[in-house]
Amino acid sequence: MHPALQFPRDLARFLHWVFFRPSTLRQYLEQLDPPVGNALSLYARGWQEQAARRSLTLLASFHLWVVPLLLGFGTGMLLASLGREMNWLSLAFYLALGIILSLTFSLAFSVAFLLPFSLAAALFSSGSFSMSDGILFSFALGLAYGLMPKGWAWGLVGGITYGAVFALLSTPLDGLMIGAAFLAGFFRVLIYIVEAPLAWCLSRLSAGGNAVGLWRFQPLLWDELIWFPLPGLDRHLQELTRQDQALGMQAMNLAKDSFRQSWVTKKAS
Repeated sequence: MHPALQFPRDLARFLHWVFFRPSTLRQYLEQLDPPVGNALSLYARGWQEQAARRSLTLLASFHLWVVPLLLGFGTGMLLASLGREMNWLSLAFYLALGIILSLTFSLAFSVAFLLPFSLAAALFSSGSFSMSDGILFSFALGLAYGLMPKGWAWGLVGGITYGAVFALLSTPLDGLMIGAAFLAGFFRVLIYIVEAPLAWCLSRLSAGGNAVGLWRFQPLLWDELIWFPLPGLDRHLQELTRQDQALGMQAMNLAKDSFRQSWVTKKAS
């Protein structure tokens, strides 16, 4: 059982679960009564009667409705102040359509999708949407799709298909960049570029140092979707076990059950 999310205290925590702990979020949604499937099921009849479900609905609604509208219209006002001619009716239509359609998907995907979509809608409504914006949106779209329980083959096929469509609509180079951006988002490459050196530095500092205190900063603890091996994680686990055997065994079990980091248990044992 996971501790109940509270509104408005856990607005940031909910967003962290969406992007970095989607499995925990899915487990939390499944333990509610009735379980939450897509985002629309949050508003099922009787949601007011359960405190945990009511708080979750308010948290999700803030990120599904308030944040996209603030981002979309806020970006629109910024572009207008810079001299761009905004089509406000078009922007309102795109935002409403995006929010309504997103409610049919999983909660994590809906929240992650609406953030870049709101910005893209504002740019498109001002006529300033460029290929660089398309690449960034493609990366964010891949990141959102990667939050769903899909395998690497699905992400690869999705990226290639997505890029091929854009190659037909535009140029082969544009299609290649769009497809590559989708794959980079799906496999969380930019996030890994930050997490990999952090894990390596922590492993180096833990040798003969405070491995226990440093362990709480390991990406393994706060990111459930790390596709590639974290360098030095095995050395940190070894040092952690040497300094605190109980915590080391707990960390070993966590790594064993983790997403694509179970390799470390064989090297660290």
